[in-house]
Amino acid sequence: MATLFSVIVSGNDDLNLKTIKINMNKYYLILLAICLTLNFNSHSQNRVLVVGNSLLFYNDMPSGLDEIMSINNDSIKVDQLAFGGFSLRNHLDTYHYGKKSINFVKFHRYKNNGMDVDQLLKKYKYNCDIDTINKSTLQLMLEQYKYDYIIIQDHGSNIVNQKFQKYIAAKSLDRLNKILRESKSKDAKLIYFTEYPNKILYKKNYQDTRRSLRKKFYDTITCKKIEPADSIYLINQGHTLIDSTLIINTPIEDIQSYENGLIKLKETGQFEISPSARLFHILKTENKNWKMYRIGGHPSKKTSFMFSCVYFEMITGKSCEELDYNGSLLKKKATIIKSTVHEYLTSNPVN
Repeated sequence: MATLFSVIVSGNDDLNLKTIKINMNKYYLILLAICLTLNFNSHSQNRVLVVGNSLLFYNDMPSGLDEIMSINNDSIKVDQLAFGGFSLRNHLDTYHYGKKSINFVKFHRYKNNGMDVDQLLKKYKYNCDIDTINKSTLQLMLEQYKYDYIIIQDHGSNIVNQKFQKYIAAKSLDRLNKILRESKSKDAKLIYFTEYPNKILYKKNYQDTRRSLRKKFYDTITCKKIEPADSIYLINQGHTLIDSTLIINTPIEDIQSYENGLIKLKETGQFEISPSARLFHILKTENKNWKMYRIGGHPSKKTSFMFSCVYFEMITGKSCEELDYNGSLLKKKATIIKSTVHEYLTSNPVN
């Protein structure tokens, strides 16, 4: 049986040496071709990072998008960094280890203000050395991998509220861009998610009864009051935020308000705006019997499938109508969603 490097045992010695050289050269060329192919494949694979909260990770949307990419034979890997209630700033401020998450920026602030950080760490059962944590998990991921696209879902209030946008959303985007410029993902294209309207806006004859001005102080966007230490910090830094909420009576008003906020945010840095809210509204109004919401206003499986189709087209430039993929939906409903998404994006190119 011939070995890897075939040698003719009998005959002229010079001929044997020539044969060895010829065979070795052949195998070197084969090995070189294999190495070049592996190297090409490692660099040709694009990566997408989904950054947001439960509106994006519900129904495991990022995995659905990853599956669509695989079925379509696109060399695109989809990663996710999404936690309930997180804004972009939360992601920039938080380091995750094991099953724990720590807002290291806040703890460094407490320490600089003379607070007993060790007692706080003990109280909240953080088993870590805060002095060694100086980067968020988001920053570490951007430094480790070369991402070509980053899908961002910031908290809705950060986008539509002018004060929040100025002091939170814009500064968060600026921080992200600074990190990107110094990371492997410096050429990544950003896509901002548009949050779909609250379910209450689809009620017949709905009227917003909130006052036009609600004075509240915020550090991050939550339903709870901020911690006293943060309140002092914000006031001292001139960052006292007043939530001047707009009166919204219809889904279209809500969508337009969100889109206007994103257009304003573009003054801080460039990104593409996803038409997810517009498509949500189209699907809901044209298919009145469809359930588009789940518990707590989270997206239904149909809604999450629509998100996947939108991002597939925005990233690949290919028609989602041609996808042989329906997720966990009935083929008829999936076909309607894919057709609606493709027709909208064809008629309304994203910019």
